[in-house]
Amino acid sequence: HMLFGSYYAMPFPAWLQKKVEEDPDMLLISGDGLQVESRQVGAEGKTINDGMNINHPFIQQYARESVEALAKQFGQDTAYVVAGWEDNNILHLPGVTSGNGYRTVGYNPTGIKAFREYLASRYENIAELNTRWKTDYASFSVVDPPADKWLIPASEAGGLTYEWERFSRMNHLAYSRLLKKAYHAGSPETPVMIDDSHFLL
Repeated sequence: HMLFGSYYAMPFPAWLQKKVEEDPDMLLISGDGLQVESRQVGAEGKTINDGMNINHPFIQQYARESVEALAKQFGQDTAYVVAGWEDNNILHLPGVTSGNGYRTVGYNPTGIKAFREYLASRYENIAELNTRWKTDYASFSVVDPPADKWLIPASEAGGLTYEWERFSRMNHLAYSRLLKKAYHAGSPETPVMIDDSHFLL
């Protein structure tokens, strides 16, 4: 059988590395400004990166097209039973000791933009959010994420921390749906599942 790998850990060829140099937002950035280094895997030493930013439109396109291509190649091959793929919504930084090397995903410019759009879809207007949260934001565009819980655990729960945690899960679910749709575009009749890892926190 075949289990497709995490689609945070994507193939990272030279042409994509060049695009990332031009637009660093394609790689996940932690709340304290750290990114995952690329690494080589397998006997051939192929380069992958575990920190692709799933909120970036180009990375979404790259993931969608690669999953669809894999599904077309393997999904209908009787030699394989394609089980699905495993993914997570936590950034792991090897060699980093603070926070045990873990960080919450979503502090990129595109991630913060997605969070604000999520809030705008959850509340009728900023006045409703302020009433519920007991805050005084001027608009959704000035609402920033809370500090990363791996670095500074919240002293108490509130509207911001609740919605940030919910956004993290809903955003991850939306990305999983994107991958599932791409898979079925390549192999419509093959069953597919998503095996979220224990790092879906």
